[in-house]
Amino acid sequence: MDQDGEKIITIKPGGILELPAKLTQSLELKGNDQFKVVVMGKKLVQLLKVDEDFSRLIQNDDKIVMTGDLEGVGITDLFSILNMSQKTGVLVLVSEKAYKAIYFRRGEIVFASSNQPEERLGNILYRTGKISQEQKEEAERSLTGDKRFGTILLERKLISPKDLWWGVRYQMEEIIYSSFHFLKGFFFFIEGDLADEDLVRFSFNTQKLLMEGFRRMDEWPLIYQLIPSRDAVLEISAAPGAGELNPIMQKVFEIVDGKKKVGDVIRLSQLGEFNAFRILYQLAKAGIIRAKEKAREVKPDKAEADRKRIITVVEKYNLLFRQMQTAIGNRINLPDAVADFFGDLSPRFKKLFEGLKFGPDGSLDPEKLLENSLKAGMLEVGAFQKLSSFCDLFAFQLALDGLNEFLNFLIFSLRNISGDDKEIEDVIRRVRAAQSQIQGRKNC
Repeated sequence: MDQDGEKIITIKPGGILELPAKLTQSLELKGNDQFKVVVMGKKLVQLLKVDEDFSRLIQNDDKIVMTGDLEGVGITDLFSILNMSQKTGVLVLVSEKAYKAIYFRRGEIVFASSNQPEERLGNILYRTGKISQEQKEEAERSLTGDKRFGTILLERKLISPKDLWWGVRYQMEEIIYSSFHFLKGFFFFIEGDLADEDLVRFSFNTQKLLMEGFRRMDEWPLIYQLIPSRDAVLEISAAPGAGELNPIMQKVFEIVDGKKKVGDVIRLSQLGEFNAFRILYQLAKAGIIRAKEKAREVKPDKAEADRKRIITVVEKYNLLFRQMQTAIGNRINLPDAVADFFGDLSPRFKKLFEGLKFGPDGSLDPEKLLENSLKAGMLEVGAFQKLSSFCDLFAFQLALDGLNEFLNFLIFSLRNISGDDKEIEDVIRRVRAAQSQIQGRKNC
């Protein structure tokens, strides 16, 4: 206690602490809230609230080796870091009241769990048509602390071992894919082999999960244009032509009757949520079915936004290139100098400037430079070559670096012929200031 009788903060074994009443009230927390102290260097610690869900994940001797904000480090970055460094442990993702735990073993995902009701095994099996609502409720009534939901289903012969295996694996995949939507919140990684011994461990390929996650993120907005939700009622708008539908599409089409909702089609088709949605979208795109519900508003495509970002930065630099060409004028043979520059580049920049010419007005072709940067991005990111966000991030940085290299060459060329020309120095000073502003820097 201090002199005022207020409880002093003490850290219990395992880094667990309780906050004093006054501090708890000022932070609008509950009086019995407990926190785990995570040391993040000499000058920073983080407090992780330990509730019932966290207590299952964090033991007193667990070692949290990484933590941060999901707005600063994305899900794909985290998965990639853990995969490439071959880490073993559990990655915990927190967004508001939603928790997900992704278990890694030597860099590959082996298990996943979630506190979200829709991702519980019973709800997953019902939504995919593996069990009925009555079977789900029967198994839930028999749940005890020492038996898992799947075990009860097997004992009561409510499901086959094959369907249960499929359902658990599908549940893991859906938890992982849904984590891609965690854009805000925080994460922490606990190192060590923490998966319970009685848990079934799966062999997931982390890179393939990343690729599929990106594909789904790209496709969901398109799907929602025509199939807006699970509650949308579907109706037939035209009869398909002979041989127009493959067997799976035909199976889904035959379920649509003008009364059933999308959720009913998903359950009866037993294809899984995303696959069923995608086939319904294909049928709607072909004009064979339609949803009675109004389509969702579609957000701009991220990949398209990333490409526009590259075009924009090229156009900004083109303004500077034109100024430089005007300042250089006839002082040197600029076309020959630029040709020498393009011909004597490092392999990295050769890919970027391949086929490009310095235009008559002093600019570079934005579309060609975009094409080259994206192509280089696909080649350079190696194992992640199919992941659009990695490619676009690399492509933008390559374009920015290359444009700076070319601008620096023009400035160098102009300076060598300017002598003490104050007018030329003013041009260079303005160009340098604009260059720094484009890059978000305050100083040259």
